[in-house]
Amino acid sequence: MAVRRLLIVNDALADLAGHYYEHDQAIREMHLPLGISTTILANAKFTSDSEADRNIAPLFVRSWMRGDCRSSGRFSFALELLKHNLYIYSVVAAYLKGQYFDCMFVPNATIWDAFAYRALLLTHKPKRFARMVILLRFGMREFQDASAPVGRVRLLLWKILLNSFSQAQRKGVACLATDSARLAAEYEAATGVRPVIFPCPKVVTVERANPGSDPTRPYTFGCLGAARLEKGIDLLQTAAREMLAGHPEANVRFLIQWIEDVRRLDGSLLKKDEMLLGDRRVVFVDRPLSSKEYQEHLQEIDCMVLPYRREKYRSRISGVAVEAATSGISVVYTSDTWLSDFLDSYGAGIAFDDGDVQSLTKAMWAMYRNRNRFNEEAASKRHKALRENSPQRLMEGLWGYDPRNAESSAGVVARAF
Repeated sequence: MAVRRLLIVNDALADLAGHYYEHDQAIREMHLPLGISTTILANAKFTSDSEADRNIAPLFVRSWMRGDCRSSGRFSFALELLKHNLYIYSVVAAYLKGQYFDCMFVPNATIWDAFAYRALLLTHKPKRFARMVILLRFGMREFQDASAPVGRVRLLLWKILLNSFSQAQRKGVACLATDSARLAAEYEAATGVRPVIFPCPKVVTVERANPGSDPTRPYTFGCLGAARLEKGIDLLQTAAREMLAGHPEANVRFLIQWIEDVRRLDGSLLKKDEMLLGDRRVVFVDRPLSSKEYQEHLQEIDCMVLPYRREKYRSRISGVAVEAATSGISVVYTSDTWLSDFLDSYGAGIAFDDGDVQSLTKAMWAMYRNRNRFNEEAASKRHKALRENSPQRLMEGLWGYDPRNAESSAGVVARAF
């Protein structure tokens, strides 16, 4: 039997930091035991000397995700949209010459490149690939305020685009997907097309010792991942300062990943708080972490604090929240977001009011006071979270069948994801 081949196209993958690299390589690794070969098309800036990254081809010199597309006004938007889709089409089409892949996966599709992939489906399938999967990880407004209305031109383009995949989806040669039930509902309400819901591709899990086994060990609040305003890093450090000052008797510590100063909307820089820098109960991680280091820090954390702003994360998922739930770690999170939906079903935690420092501080204190109960609840839901986000579920979504059984490829898996 010929080796099956998977192609991942991610023009935003430019370095080893962030979720892009971890997610794409996680998909490669989950296919290795099945003998499936994976190639990743990445940004031209990507470099690595690791043997594990030989499957990554740095090709794209432009990426909307990395800020290479700028527009103001309808005409400028339409022109830039056309130019970038043509560029993506030309790069991928050139790479596909003389190649064949059983599945092509686009993990960060937006309106800025999805027309290109629709065109590739028309011109290069089935000669160059058998199936295409488009993952819509962001809303129709991309990174804009999630509560803002979608412009008429943009909404019309989304309707045309998503409905153009209908026949290919019915045949199983294409799949429109997202990783958020809220996003799926938004797309369906606006366009009449409901994407399939995929699980998170990268699930880092740790086996934690009994958190209450050592009474002298400080209870650790953690926040891992990129420090950004949309993720509420300013709220977190203010709340941490207030909690430490207001409850000096509490046996707690904070572990916060914060690599560089954060630029505010007015251009000024948000820096680490001087009081927190001088407090032995606060540890700042000021560099990117390897997978091993990330897992080690995850193992230290008793409660993950994710004060993500609702305007950006109303419908977007958080990979860190999934990792917390699958590791049996409690979470403090923003109310009325994807986080609240997910953790109500698969995790344990306390919600706080969006953007409210006092509400966040109270939630962290309540978590500490009731830590034994939340530890038990998080541990009891862990296996449910692991089942929901298993590699097997993701692979079945990608291939349209169980890839462990190549004979089943003639039929499309009918289960709901």
